[in-house]
Amino acid sequence: GRRVEAIYAKGADPEAWLLMHLYDPRANPQRPTSTCPSFRFLFKEEKVEGQTPADALPVQSPEGTAIVPTGEAVSLVEYLLSLKRDDTVPASMSHGKQAAKPAEAKPATP
Repeated sequence: GRRVEAIYAKGADPEAWLLMHLYDPRANPQRPTSTCPSFRFLFKEEKVEGQTPADALPVQSPEGTAIVPTGEAVSLVEYLLSLKRDDTVPASMSHGKQAAKPAEAKPATP
């Protein structure tokens, strides 16, 4: 979540950036070689009569349709953006710092 807001979607809407990244990871000019797989199954092609839905992705779709996120896509984006805590990375993975040894269990007293 923090990386999306600070780096990838800097100056843009992080939710919109993530939705577009999930739909087509290589469409972003900043990351055209992304190795993230596409999660197009989290989106649906919806018939449009009149105005395009506000949540439609800015992608080309067949005439009279729009690509919109499903509830699962929106929930996944909300979850990913909630991952902003610095303490979620185990110490053993944080740039060469050694992980603290777990505290030894105290024997139960009768």
